Amino acid sequence: MEAVGAGDSGQWSEGPDADAFVSEGDVREWDAEVAGWVPPRPDAVALVLEAADLEAVFAAQRFARVDDLRLEALDDVSRYGGGSRELVMRSLRLELASALRITENAAGMMLARAESLVHSYPAVLESLSRAGVTVRHAEILVDDLDVLDPEVAGRLVGRALGLAESLPVGSFRRALRRLIDRETAPTLTERHQAAVRTRRIVVEPAGDLNRPGFHGGFSLTRPGVPGREVDGIQFRTRSVVGARLRSAVARG
Repeated sequence: MEAVGAGDSGQWSEGPDADAFVSEGDVREWDAEVAGWVPPRPDAVALVLEAADLEAVFAAQRFARVDDLRLEALDDVSRYGGGSRELVMRSLRLELASALRITENAAGMMLARAESLVHSYPAVLESLSRAGVTVRHAEILVDDLDVLDPEVAGRLVGRALGLAESLPVGSFRRALRRLIDRETAPTLTERHQAAVRTRRIVVEPAGDLNRPGFHGGFSLTRPGVPGREVDGIQFRTRSVVGARLRSAVARG
């Protein structure tokens, strides 16, 4: 019986040198028959997806190690001159920024996100470590939940993670904000009611700068309203005053 893969003479064909590099394109059909099975070659999209998954895995490891660095720095304050926590964290941000060649602000965000993922949202970090979510999903989740009350964030993190694992980034961001709005709606209503009760306008007489003691009909108005409305009042006031000044100049 003729050996499988052998030529007419019953001898194996001479193969390439064992030390020589063989590219994937050099594999011939009879090589596949001898091996019995050749894995399918991934297409370009699959290769990109593989790289993205690896990015998520390595990002999870980076977050964990960044938090280890933070804890180590806080434990060894003498390394940073034995200063306060604020001084240690500033020194750590600068050291991390220099090492990674990023800005101090970016280093600070990395430290804050790492601390939250490791200590507040470990399930999110675990999902990131197996590429269940992307780095951007994890960043959005942490940024949006960290501004909430810790108790509220704890109630939402499970549902938020489920959304992150099933939705693309844009849809996830919108769904997460709707989830937060529904959860915090009673709190927002209470805050609005409290703000309405504290709204007021205080009028204080203001003297003429050139004639001390003479008010001349001028007063200072201090409205107790939300900041956005104050900005609107200031913009409108400047517009009206500017228009009147230009009109007066035009009249001579």
